Amino acid sequence: RIDTPILMLTARGLVEQRVEGLDAGADDYLTKPFAVAELLARVRALIRRRANGGRVLRYGDLELDREKKRVSRNGRSEAQDLQAVRDSLNAYFSAADVTIAFLTKLRRATSPQEAAALRSKAEVHAVFENARPTLIQVSLDLDHLLETVAEVAKDLQEEGVRAIRMASAVLLVGCFLLAMLVLSGQRLSPSPRSEP
Repeated sequence: RIDTPILMLTARGLVEQRVEGLDAGADDYLTKPFAVAELLARVRALIRRRANGGRVLRYGDLELDREKKRVSRNGRSEAQDLQAVRDSLNAYFSAADVTIAFLTKLRRATSPQEAAALRSKAEVHAVFENARPTLIQVSLDLDHLLETVAEVAKDLQEEGVRAIRMASAVLLVGCFLLAMLVLSGQRLSPSPRSEP
């Protein structure tokens, strides 16, 4: 889908012809003769309309909500990835609290057998229920978040470069057309006759 605004500049000025041009996809229609100031105003209006086009910009599987300042990819947003990291960290710290509770009880143990049993429970909990699974999940969630942010940044940079190149090309063509109009207007105007 091409999103470039189209301004038809033509000598065809009948209502049916203008309607045909707009129905064919033109965003605006200007008939000859025209004032250059009006042409420039219409170009500025087209640019303004495109710049304020919508709250959500889409490119492939990437969405940018300009109002909420949120980016999502494949329907998954950085906020969701960040929440997954938070949830993983909460699970880790919750499991760590249980290990700390065992260690606190260990300090208050009244016999060597009770101390040995609590130490064993704390070690098993720390290794199998806390450290390994929850730290792995935290790491995976952080990796996913960083991957999403990196991909979004890369895509936005590439799209920005393409948009700048396209805008530059449009401006060059516009400048060329304006120069041609000015030159053709000078050629068509009668030259003042010098009298002897």
